[in-house]
Amino acid sequence: MRTYYIFFIDQAFLTLYRDKPNLLYRNFYQIYKMSHDNYGMGIKIYSQLITPFNKKQINEYIYNKHNQELSYTNHNYTHIINNRYTHEITKLTVYNTYLKIITNKNDPYFFNTLYHIPYNVFICDFKNHDYFWLESIEQEILV
Repeated sequence: MRTYYIFFIDQAFLTLYRDKPNLLYRNFYQIYKMSHDNYGMGIKIYSQLITPFNKKQINEYIYNKHNQELSYTNHNYTHIINNRYTHEITKLTVYNTYLKIITNKNDPYFFNTLYHIPYNVFICDFKNHDYFWLESIEQEILV
């Protein structure tokens, strides 16, 4: 199982970290591992790195993209793909400042959906120390 955290990066930090995703990942990882005593500082750093988004709007966008699919279900801010043909089970949850995907695939179906949103999407898997810009994985698939 993979757990992906999806962040929408602020335009100013996109310019700074576009070619240095390892540094951006390091910042997110330090925030992820931060102790309760330092949460105030972590929240300040985190709020500078990300672009705020409308949780309800993102939720509706995902729902509208998939609501006609047989393998799709949703409840509130949680979207699930259970595709018996591709053996994919993926759960995407929309939180206030990030999205979280838990999946049994390295390239979950929801990545295609997120590729079309107008944000700078950075994805981290802290357990496997994996990170990438969503657009970079899409380019690799297309080539």
